[in-house]
Amino acid sequence: MLKSIFITSILATSVYAINPDISWDYSDNNVHVQLNNFDYEENDQDWVAVYKKDESNDWENVKQWTWVRDGLDDSYYLPLSVNLSDGTYEARYFLNNSYDVYDSFSFDISGENGGGESSISVESVSSSSVEFSISSNHAGDEDWVAVYRKGESNDWDNVIDWSWVKDGDNIFDLSNVESGTFELRLFFDNSYHVASKTEFEFDGNGGQKVLYKKSIDNDNDGSEDESRTYSYFDNGKIKEETYVDRHGNIHIYSYNIHGESIYDGYEYSYNDAGKLIKKVTPDFTYTYEYDDYGNVQYTYRGGDLFYIEKYVYNDFGKILNHEYYSYSEYYEDEFNALTKLKYDNQNRLIEYFNDSFDSNPIHYTLTYNDLGKVDARIDLSTDDDGVSSDHYYEYDANGYLVKENIDKYGQFLSKGDTDKVVTYEWR
Repeated sequence: MLKSIFITSILATSVYAINPDISWDYSDNNVHVQLNNFDYEENDQDWVAVYKKDESNDWENVKQWTWVRDGLDDSYYLPLSVNLSDGTYEARYFLNNSYDVYDSFSFDISGENGGGESSISVESVSSSSVEFSISSNHAGDEDWVAVYRKGESNDWDNVIDWSWVKDGDNIFDLSNVESGTFELRLFFDNSYHVASKTEFEFDGNGGQKVLYKKSIDNDNDGSEDESRTYSYFDNGKIKEETYVDRHGNIHIYSYNIHGESIYDGYEYSYNDAGKLIKKVTPDFTYTYEYDDYGNVQYTYRGGDLFYIEKYVYNDFGKILNHEYYSYSEYYEDEFNALTKLKYDNQNRLIEYFNDSFDSNPIHYTLTYNDLGKVDARIDLSTDDDGVSSDHYYEYDANGYLVKENIDKYGQFLSKGDTDKVVTYEWR
């Protein structure tokens, strides 16, 4: 929707050629304007607005308004629907987009003659939306309602979601909005003047908390040796990660709104669906191809050694195989690595195997608790130092991961002891 209220410098009416004859009336919640001697070309910028009696012509005081040209019928009759609380008002006619009153008409709204106050009310707030209702006798085709973050102006750039009132679409999507206080605002006649508003609280990110901090205790002595904290975009993607290493050095990693790392010399291109189709780095150029379901099917990496990655999926869109091939002037169709994944009858990953042929394989199994959360990752392989690591996970009552106990064993490490602890903080 293009919101455009054209407000320019005041132009003197003395140079204006066509001065229409006007007669006024008020009944049935409408100000009736009958015009004579009106020219659509010469009077193109004439407008009518309703003010509280004795208030100035400042734009902030406008209750309702319209361009005259937009409401006239063939007999030069203009009805201006009003829906205001009891009081004395004044309809004012302005020539040539000025703020100089050419003619005016006073009228009273009281009791049954009044349109009554318009109101907008929150009916419910879910984990991803807000539902509302509107009470109004105003029936303008260009009445609209929008949701804003509280404290932000009515500018169109600040609109989170909106609809025409006549469409009756009284639910707004907030699935990609961070927590905070918001306002529903009702506007009449395609204007930016609030007829009614109400505020509400929303727990953002689809009603879900996001991971704020990981604290890492490398030797299970109760102290924090390393940490990672995160900030997010409104779409839930990580915006910045701050890593404090065991020596107290701070490393900051930034990401774009699609989730890719921001580095000097890196460029990204996306298709219309927001999928990454090209990544350019100082050393290589990567291109990506997708299947009809939006899953990446091939990744190509150009350079001195040309790599191809191929992905194979099951019927539920889960990766079954991830294969790597390379080509160069020395090798042709060399098989470099293979990743295989297995799933249970609930489509949950239960086994992971990766063999890159130039290092020890990565092989582990996963088990789940009664809530469907991973409760253990059991190593079936060792790292290059001959050490295996079993991971055990703990959750709070709402299903958020709060603790990870890591049991390292092999060489001089005994199986069954917690050697490393990671704690998780959510907000």
